Amino acid sequence: MQNMRQELDDAKFHMSDEVYEISHDRDDFLEKLQRTVEDYARHREERQVANRGWESTESMLQNKVSTLDVALEAAKDEVSRSFVDGFNGAIEQFKVLQPNVDTSPLDPFKSVVDGKIVDEE
Repeated sequence: MQNMRQELDDAKFHMSDEVYEISHDRDDFLEKLQRTVEDYARHREERQVANRGWESTESMLQNKVSTLDVALEAAKDEVSRSFVDGFNGAIEQFKVLQPNVDTSPLDPFKSVVDGKIVDEE
């Protein structure tokens, strides 16, 4: 009987050590899990801040592109007006030199091909 009590005491002691080790391991894993959760939350917040920065930059660049598109269209219109005005001014000068010549076939958007005035393609 004494021998059985000794085995039981040994088993309890061994079990106590095992429970301690398991508890310790569980605590270590819980700490690691908590750090991982905190790291994830921190990185997620950093990513969200970075994304907001990129979204702001993208928005600013889109506004800049829109502004430049409007300016480009205005410049194209101005160039077209200048071209047509210059063409019309040349026609007016030609009429002064040659008042009897019909200039109606002349058009700033036509071309001369093989000695003939044709629509541009």
